[in-house]
Amino acid sequence: MIDAEVHEFVMRNYRKAKAAIEGHKEQLVAIAEALLVRETLDGNDIEILMKGGTLPPPKGGTTPSAPATVEGPSTDPGLNPALKPA
Repeated sequence: MIDAEVHEFVMRNYRKAKAAIEGHKEQLVAIAEALLVRETLDGNDIEILMKGGTLPPPKGGTTPSAPATVEGPSTDPGLNPALKPA
């Protein structure tokens, strides 16, 4: 009984989180792309991107170094298979 309630609680909130991410996908992609260029964003930058705007070029004209790479297969197991939605 408790396991079923916990499972339903987790799944309900998983669906809410997934819907929120899918509903703001364009803004999240814009934020991710801006972070690749700038490495950090402030509240004003986020607000501009969430409204669909574009950021001015970064100050100083510097670009970040390439991100670190990981050798071998990913160790992120992802969502527990028992919790995946049907």
